[in-house]
Amino acid sequence: SSRSDNPLASMPATARTKRQWHWVTPGSIFATLVWLLASLGFSYYVSNFADYGRMYGSLGAVIILLFWLYISFYIVLIGAEINAAVEREVKTKKTRTDHETDQETVSPRSA
Repeated sequence: SSRSDNPLASMPATARTKRQWHWVTPGSIFATLVWLLASLGFSYYVSNFADYGRMYGSLGAVIILLFWLYISFYIVLIGAEINAAVEREVKTKKTRTDHETDQETVSPRSA
């Protein structure tokens, strides 16, 4: 067998930094709330305005399902983008704070 069966072992150590897992994130809250509202709105639209059965016949249910899945996946993707943006911002602030702390610990040379 090879040195390691783990495909991540060949990655640089900086790429394998351990991430802290959070059950509740801003993107997940956003996605959940918007998905619930979108599902309710889409259900109301299909029930009251759209007549997919008359237009598409027996394929109407499939088209409704595919459209609902499209909306749902898009909302989840936006939630993931929000999480990525928040993580990037937190990492930038942490790096900036660490850099400022390093600058404060370096004392100027006295003449």
